[in-house]
Amino acid sequence: MAADPASESAVPANPQTWNRYTYGLNNPLILVDPTGTIVQVSGAGQNQGVADLGDTTHQNLSVDSQGNLQAADFIGPRTPAQQLVENAIASPNTVSLNFETRNDAFNFGADNGDGSHSIDVGDTAALKSPDNKSAFTAGGVVLHELAEGYAQTSLNAATFKEAHTFANQFAPGLSQPLPGIEYLGTGGMTMGVRFSQQVQDGSGTLLRTTMALSPPVSYPTPSGYVPKGPVVAVKSTP
Repeated sequence: MAADPASESAVPANPQTWNRYTYGLNNPLILVDPTGTIVQVSGAGQNQGVADLGDTTHQNLSVDSQGNLQAADFIGPRTPAQQLVENAIASPNTVSLNFETRNDAFNFGADNGDGSHSIDVGDTAALKSPDNKSAFTAGGVVLHELAEGYAQTSLNAATFKEAHTFANQFAPGLSQPLPGIEYLGTGGMTMGVRFSQQVQDGSGTLLRTTMALSPPVSYPTPSGYVPKGPVVAVKSTP
C-alpha cells in the first residue's frame, strides 16, 4: 500500500479525510486508484489551461512530470466544482484534457470521445474580454470539458447530451449557433463570421462570437460551407 501521490484524499490534520469509503465513492474494493492521478493533461497550452481552471475553482492546481493533474490539499468544505476536480483525479477511469493554442476545427472546446477533450486556449483567451460578462468563461470551458469527461468515464453517460447536461451543473456550455449568422467581408471576400449562442445557465444571456475565417472565402459563401477559424472577439448580451 502506498500513499496517494496527489495527497487528494487524506489530510493528516483532518481525520475525516482518512475515510477510504469516501475516497473510493463508497466502493473501495472496486474503485481502486493505483496512482491517485487519473486526469491526464497535454498540449502546448496546458499551463494556461490549468491556470484558468484553478482560477475558476479556487484550487492550487499543477501538472506533474507524468502529465497528471494535481490538486493541493486544503482543510475545509469543498464547493461542487472543487469536489468534481478531486473526484476526477481520484477516479479509476482516465479523463484526458488536451490544451491547444489554436485548432480551427472547433471553437473553445471539443469532445473527442472516450473521456478525451480538447480546449483551444487561443479561443478561450477571447472570453477574458470585458465585453464578456456571461458565465461562459475561460476556466469554465476547462471545467465543463473536465465534467463531461468525468461523466463519460465514471458516471456511464451514454450520450453527449447526458454528459453535457451533467457538465452544465458546474459550468455552462453553449447552444448550437442561433439563426442569423452574419458574414463579414470586403472586396468580394468573406473574412469572418459573427453568430450568437445561448449560454446554458438559465439566464437568457447570449454570447456573440466573431470568428476569423482561415482561409477567407469568396462572397457569397459556397453552399454547405462550414466556417472554420479562430475566435477573435466575444460579447455577451444583455
